[in-house]
Amino acid sequence: MIPKGMPGGFALIEALVALTLLAASLGATAGLLVQALRQEREAAVRVAATRLASSLADELRLLQRTDRQPLLAVTSSSVAPSCSDEIGDCATELAAAQALMTWRARVSASLPEGSWSRVEVLDTAAPSYLIQVAWPALGPEEESSVRLAVEL
Repeated sequence: MIPKGMPGGFALIEALVALTLLAASLGATAGLLVQALRQEREAAVRVAATRLASSLADELRLLQRTDRQPLLAVTSSSVAPSCSDEIGDCATELAAAQALMTWRARVSASLPEGSWSRVEVLDTAAPSYLIQVAWPALGPEEESSVRLAVEL
C-alpha cells in the first residue's frame, strides 16, 4: 500500500533518465561489437597471409638450385630463369616461376582487394629470401602486412 502523499509509479523525468542511460549503454555496446568484428576480420586476414607466406617459404625450401644461387624467378615474374651448366637449374627456375605465379593467384583469391605480395633476395651467398604480403587495413592504418624471412 502506498502512503498518502507519495506519488505512485515513475515520474516522466525518471523514465527519461532511465531511457537515456539504456540508450547510451546500448550505443557503447554496439561500438564495442563493431570494433570486435573489425579486429576479428583483421586477425583472420593476418592468419591467411601468414599461411600463404609460410607455404611459399616451404616451396622455396624444396626448390633449390644445384649451384646454391638464389632462385631469381621468384623475385619477379619478368626475370627470365637464370640457368647454369646444370639442366636441373633451368627446370628448378621454371618450377619456381610456376610456383610464384600459382602462389600470387592464391594471394589474390584469399586476401582483400588491393593486396600485394613481393619476394626479395636477401643474401646471394647463402640463398635467403624476404616474403612480404600486404593488404588494405580496416582500421586507421593504411595497410597491414606480414613479412617472413626464409633462410635455406
